[in-house]
Amino acid sequence: MQGNRESYRSLIKTVLASGYTFMTMMDDDYGHAELAFRMRHDVDISPYMALGLSEEEANLGIKSSYYFQLNADTYSCLSKATVNAMNEIRNAGHCVGLHIDQDLFGESERSVQETLSWFNHNVTSIDNSCSFHRPSPNVLGKAYSSFRSAYDPRWYSPVRYLSDSKRNFAFVNRLDQMLKSRTSGIQLLTHPEWWGGHLSPSDVFESLLSRRQVELVDYVKSNFPSVFKEVSDAEYRNPRV
Repeated sequence: MQGNRESYRSLIKTVLASGYTFMTMMDDDYGHAELAFRMRHDVDISPYMALGLSEEEANLGIKSSYYFQLNADTYSCLSKATVNAMNEIRNAGHCVGLHIDQDLFGESERSVQETLSWFNHNVTSIDNSCSFHRPSPNVLGKAYSSFRSAYDPRWYSPVRYLSDSKRNFAFVNRLDQMLKSRTSGIQLLTHPEWWGGHLSPSDVFESLLSRRQVELVDYVKSNFPSVFKEVSDAEYRNPRV
């Protein structure tokens, strides 16, 4: 499989053709779906590709869950562009929450809930749900009472969990076996940046550098025009990340 939008569409169509129902982390009718499937996206690098995948999903009539990282160095979760992307994704019917870094925000019920509440009240409306960035064993399979964790045992189990982490598409073979055996309660984690059609990790990185340079130039020229008026505009050469 190649990581591009065409293969992503094909992946979804295969799951749908196998009789599965797509659900988000906020859906309460988990136990009523014979073949439940949860597509989850941890947005580590590209909110722009996340928006693109959400559009593909909406066109195919499915819902999934997106988690944005407050402290990512690859994009600003508080920028207008990212907030607009989050709003568009949520308005399309998807779940939108936060990708929590335990090292910074902790893992206790109170600390995570306070972080979700702060963002919801002060930035933009999101769902009361999170996934954990590089989760420790403490949160795997743990249910929280005040918010929905992507690692809640109701929809997470190592035997029903798949991921494209580290840009590895080997999960496809295991997914095929699960679909054939009609395994219910599958959760597939993807990272949107791996589905932009890049040929290699270095291609992803070059695209990221290009986008971040444009964002930095736009920021300094917009906020400090008299200081950086001689800075040349940057060209976003590869808009896939």
